[in-house]
Amino acid sequence: MTSESSPPPETPQIVPKVAKPRLASVDILRSVSIFGVVFIHAAWLLGCLSPGSENLEYMFRVAVPCFVVMWAFFYEKGYSKRTGEARKKYFWARLKRLLSVFLIWSCIYFLIEVDWSSLTFKSFFSKHFLGYGWSGQYFFIILLQLQVLFPWLRSLCFKRKLRGLIMLAVFCLYIIWGYGHEWLPNIAQKLGERPFIFWIPHVFLGIAISHVKANQHHTSHFQWLNKRFPWWLLCSILIIPLEFNTLNHNHYLTPAVLLASSLFVLPFLTQDIVLPSKLNAQFNWFGSNTMTLFVANPLLIKLWHQVLAPKGLETCSVLDFIWRPLLSTVIVVISGVLLAILINRTPLKGVVN
Repeated sequence: MTSESSPPPETPQIVPKVAKPRLASVDILRSVSIFGVVFIHAAWLLGCLSPGSENLEYMFRVAVPCFVVMWAFFYEKGYSKRTGEARKKYFWARLKRLLSVFLIWSCIYFLIEVDWSSLTFKSFFSKHFLGYGWSGQYFFIILLQLQVLFPWLRSLCFKRKLRGLIMLAVFCLYIIWGYGHEWLPNIAQKLGERPFIFWIPHVFLGIAISHVKANQHHTSHFQWLNKRFPWWLLCSILIIPLEFNTLNHNHYLTPAVLLASSLFVLPFLTQDIVLPSKLNAQFNWFGSNTMTLFVANPLLIKLWHQVLAPKGLETCSVLDFIWRPLLSTVIVVISGVLLAILINRTPLKGVVN
């Protein structure tokens, strides 16, 4: 009796993985946000000041809140994938980089701005290292707080009732700080937007969107975010100048900035944008190097001010207010890009940017 031989096993075919193109939506949001940050600081560089440029600057106030949302979005993305020791290593690696960028650039600006004749031990810290040393330093003060508190904030974010109460309380604080700013105690005005509590809504939003993106069919926490938000929400930034023109200040702690920045990020973080590969690569690079532009733009503005040496601010025509502030911003952005290219070719890459 002969046994029928079994056919040889089929050789499994290895299907090469096709790399998905990186979605450009986040990189575009980063690019828009950093352009806004630079515009706020550099619009005056060519000596032009007008109500039109001021209102455009007001609308760009969404930039820093957008960066906080994106920070929470990516932090949650990395944090949720890790457990135990891996989470601790992730935490310390992120904290180490944040501290290195903060301390190095704070020392650079300290050496540039310090008045040795009036320097005291107290002013060394309070004036140069607690958020007042250079434009943008306060952002690091905020992120350092949020970094340390992230596990706690994350746990609060997933508790629906408590999350709602916190959001309501913070919104009330925005109303008080926005519309009663001149009646606040002096210490509250000095602290400004630095306390972490004002940025909890942006952190919650970043965590929620990241959670939904990772668990689109398995989440019940944030179902309202599991959809594509329309692009007309970008028009929400128009409410900021309407509010600012009725106030005596233009900081970040107003209801309009909170609402507009929250709506502004939704289309970018919930919709997928795929650009042609070359254009996608350009946005990818630019979006990955926004830190250099963020920390270096005050220095670049100071250097360009010496070169351009405007005699002073003057009232501009309608045409001037369009091209002068935009050209000022483009000059600084291009300078920042060149600086990023230079840094990325040295061992300082990832240490100072």
